[in-house]
Amino acid sequence: MPYTDGETPVSIVRVDDRGLIDWRYRTDAVVGLEEAQQEVQIIAGIMKELGLEQSFLLIDIRRIKRIDREARQLFASREIHDSYGVQALSLLMGSPLSTFIGNFWFAINRPLHPTRLFSDEENARVWLETYIESD
Repeated sequence: MPYTDGETPVSIVRVDDRGLIDWRYRTDAVVGLEEAQQEVQIIAGIMKELGLEQSFLLIDIRRIKRIDREARQLFASREIHDSYGVQALSLLMGSPLSTFIGNFWFAINRPLHPTRLFSDEENARVWLETYIESD
């Protein structure tokens, strides 16, 4: 599957023709609302270019330094969920303990789409592929 690439000062995004968005943060990235909006615009442009109406997200946050509350709220919003047709989200975390704590938190605070946290990239991809293949 060919990828279409996009970059911001804080991240690199690759999108394939199935809607798999491989989104990686740069080392020590600080993500505020402005950076989040820029990322959202780049992804929207790539999805439009590829004619995609839905997406499957693999987001690597292992190197991120900080993400502001406003940016988190934008990413978790109904608008983003609906606009990008988010079907499933895998988050790559830094450690198995942070992954366990995060998955527990998501079990209580249900996101708008299936979401799992992983410390192993291969497991994150395998889980996401089950949603892509079932679509």
